[in-house]
Amino acid sequence: MKSIDKIAVIVVTYNRKKLLERCLNALFEQTVPVWKICIVDNASTDGSEVMVKFFQENYPEQIVYIQLKENTGGAGGFNKGFRWAKQYGGWNWLLVMDDDAAPAPDYIEKLLVRAKQFPQVRSFIGTEYVGYTDRIAYGGRRVIDKESTVRTVVVPGEFYNKDYFYVDTAVFVGLMIHHSVVEKAGYPDASFFIYYDDTDYCLKIREYTKIMHVTDARIVHRENYEQNVVIEGQKLWRMFYLYRNELVIKKRYIKRWYIRYGWILKNYMIKIAEIWKAGDQRWKKFRLISRATWDVLNNHLGKAAYVDEE
Repeated sequence: MKSIDKIAVIVVTYNRKKLLERCLNALFEQTVPVWKICIVDNASTDGSEVMVKFFQENYPEQIVYIQLKENTGGAGGFNKGFRWAKQYGGWNWLLVMDDDAAPAPDYIEKLLVRAKQFPQVRSFIGTEYVGYTDRIAYGGRRVIDKESTVRTVVVPGEFYNKDYFYVDTAVFVGLMIHHSVVEKAGYPDASFFIYYDDTDYCLKIREYTKIMHVTDARIVHRENYEQNVVIEGQKLWRMFYLYRNELVIKKRYIKRWYIRYGWILKNYMIKIAEIWKAGDQRWKKFRLISRATWDVLNNHLGKAAYVDEE
């Protein structure tokens, strides 16, 4: 497929050299050639730099490598990548993904086909799969079913029988956004550190575009779903950011103040009850959840130094 569209790609990475290499190979195998690939490295220590330099030697005009001095999380990495893209300019579409994503060779082509058919739509994403299987990772495609509390639900499985459908939020795994939208919406918020930065950005761009899900555009993500999502998600530091950043979303986007703060209080009480019932590490979890709630109410965000990331 011939295209005059210039596709800039942002890949955020941290200590996943082999997955990053797979991601880059997948991007260079696209049927619609990518214009630039900006790799934002969150201070990796696993030798990613050597591998990336190999790609730079082979694709000197396409690879941009930004090495950060500290781990700023996915949110900080995407913020840096978007800033690079806006400053560099010259592209039509911005494609964003984590290092553990691998788009099928025709991924960009299929998104662009829909972009030509629906010029009023300025953001697209494909179907996310668990590794090289036919198992769809449904959780990253959501719609708002209650505007008053900005409550989202996962898109029903039957929607994937359609050629395309619209979502309100999606993850930064193969999300493609037009230059005109990025110009208006700005950058992802680095203060999230990890989790919900993509949700926040999708809610920002609702003012400017719908997000179309293109079902036959395939992107691989999360080789081991149970390990990455179920087990890893139980770690206390992940629990902290998941809880805190959902509160940030509610505080920002629930319009009526009494619903906003009522929701925060209710959710806090529910979480405390869950922690008490579960029993394990009860007091540590209680302190973290209480601190997270306090931080949100007082706009103290960013990377929380008091949270153990081991």
